[in-house]
Amino acid sequence: DLTSPRSSAGCVRSESRFMGTFGKVKGEVEKSEQKKLRRRLEKAVSSHFLEWPMSCVIFFSIVLVIIDVDNIAAGQDSPVWLSRCNLAVMVIFLAELIFRMYVFGGRYFSDPFRAFDFLVVAVDVGMTVTLSITEASFPLPVVLSRIGRTLRILRALRMMTIFPELAVMLKGMLFAMKPLMWGTVMLGTVLCFWSVFAVLFIHPLVQEMAEAGAWAGTQCSSRCPRAFESVSASMLTFLQQFVVGEGWGDLNTPVMERYPSTGIFFIMALVSTNLAVLNLLLGVIVERAMEAKSVTDREEAARKEKQFGHAARELYDVCRELDVDRSGRLTLEEFRTGYTENAKFADILKAMDIDLPELELVFTMLDTDRSGDVNYEEFVEQLHLIKTHDAHTLLVFIKFYVCEILSRVGGSPTKRPRTSLTLFDSPTKGASP
Repeated sequence: DLTSPRSSAGCVRSESRFMGTFGKVKGEVEKSEQKKLRRRLEKAVSSHFLEWPMSCVIFFSIVLVIIDVDNIAAGQDSPVWLSRCNLAVMVIFLAELIFRMYVFGGRYFSDPFRAFDFLVVAVDVGMTVTLSITEASFPLPVVLSRIGRTLRILRALRMMTIFPELAVMLKGMLFAMKPLMWGTVMLGTVLCFWSVFAVLFIHPLVQEMAEAGAWAGTQCSSRCPRAFESVSASMLTFLQQFVVGEGWGDLNTPVMERYPSTGIFFIMALVSTNLAVLNLLLGVIVERAMEAKSVTDREEAARKEKQFGHAARELYDVCRELDVDRSGRLTLEEFRTGYTENAKFADILKAMDIDLPELELVFTMLDTDRSGDVNYEEFVEQLHLIKTHDAHTLLVFIKFYVCEILSRVGGSPTKRPRTSLTLFDSPTKGASP
C-alpha cells in the first residue's frame, strides 16, 4: 500500500539516497571537468601562447619605468598619462598572476620564477595601494611606490625564459650565485691578509717617498701617500690594482724602483689574488654553469617525455578506433591509411616527431613473423620507448639492421632471429643466425 505511512517513509528515504548519490556523481563530474579545464589551461600557459603578449607588456612597463626615473632625475612631475599607464600595467600583472595561481593551484610556488614573479607583483600592488590611501605630501609612500615600479625591471628576467639560450644563461647565473658569494669572501680574506702586511711594512716606505716628493705634481699626489695607511685603505688599493687593473704603474712601480725588495711582496700578492683566487673563482662559476646546463637538459627531457607519454595514450585511443574488428592488431596498410586520411592520427604522430618512414620501420621491427599485422598496444609502447630513450635508440636500430642482415645471410628472408622480438632487451644477449 503506497499510501501507508511506512511506504511513504521508505519512498522518502529512497529519494534521499538517490539525491545523495546523484549529488556525489554530479560533484565528481564537475571536479573531473574542472581538472580537464585546468590541464588544458596549464598546457596553454606552459607554451608560449601567453608568454609573448606578457613579454610585450613587461617591455612596455620597463619603458614606463625609464620615463618615470628620467622625470625624477629632472625634478619634473610625472604626467597623467604615465600614471594611468602604470596603473593599467599593474592591473594586467595582477590579473595574469591570479589566472596563473588558478591554473597551477598549490603548485604555483614550486617554481622559483613564479614565486619571484608573485613577489614583484605583490610589492608593486602593495606600494600602489599604500600610496592611494596615504596623503601624497607624505614622501615615504611615494618613494616606496617608485621602488615597487622599478622592481618591474626584474620581470625582464621572465622574458629570458622564452629563449632557450637566455634561459640557460639565467639559470647558470643563479647556480653561480653561491660560489660567487663564497668566492667574494675568499677574495676579501686574501686581500685582508696582504693588507695587514702592507700597512706594517709598505706604508712607512711610501711615507718616506711622499715626504721626498715622489708623487708631487702627479694625479696620484693625494691618493698614493695614504694608499696603505690602514687595512681598509690597503684593501681598496689592492682591489683597484688586482681586480680592476688600475694604479699599478702610478703607485707600485715607483715603490719597487726605490725599494726593489718590495717587488717580491707585490708579486706574491698579485699572484695569490689575481692568478689564483680570481681564476679559481672563474673556474667554479663555469663548472656551476655547466651543471645548470645539465639540469636544464634533464628538465627539458622530462618535459618532452611527459608530453610524448600523453601523445602516446592518445595514439593508442586512435589505434583502437582504426581497429574496426577489435582484434587488437593492425596491418601496415591500415597504419598508412590512418596516417594519410586520419588527421588526428597524423597530428599525434607529428607531435611525437614521427614520420611515415619511422612508422614503417617500427612496424617491420615488431612484425617478427612477417604476418603483416602487429599488436598496436605493443606498437605504441615500443614507439614511445624509441623516442624517449635517445642514448639507446641508435643501438636499437643497429641491432635491427644486423638481425635483418643475419636473416638474409641465413637464407630465410621471411624469418628473423629471436633477438628482434623485443627492441629494448639487453644488448649483451647475442643471437645466432
